Amino acid sequence: MKEEKKILRKHIEIKGLRKTNQRYKVLEVFLANDEHLSVDELYFLVKKRYPEISHSTVFRSMKIIFNAGLAAKIRNFDGLIKYEHSYKHKQHGHMICSNCLKIIEFDDIQIKELLKKAAKEKEFKPQIFRTKILGLCKKCNSA
Repeated sequence: MKEEKKILRKHIEIKGLRKTNQRYKVLEVFLANDEHLSVDELYFLVKKRYPEISHSTVFRSMKIIFNAGLAAKIRNFDGLIKYEHSYKHKQHGHMICSNCLKIIEFDDIQIKELLKKAAKEKEFKPQIFRTKILGLCKKCNSA
């Protein structure tokens, strides 16, 4: 977490934002969990450890953490945004269940290679690859 804290500190300084311990506490709880978390879910976890931190602080902190490049956003069917770690994490795709909203990660190397090939054929320089498959998970599909 030392690297992530330094990155957040540098981002806060560059943007001229206030340096608060609460932002680092939100980062700490976020990084301690490997789940895809909404702000509400993260707030619940933060509140258990740091009861003095408000929901709006978690919301604003995640916006800053995202802008610092330490988190990625995933949007569900219902428009709910969930966050996951992005710093030094292997890029991957997501399958999102349209019924229970479960997020399943998968390795999308072959898909990326196809996309790179298509981009090269069109003389297009890709910068970010995001693979999202929407459908039904095993549990919901068999119900």
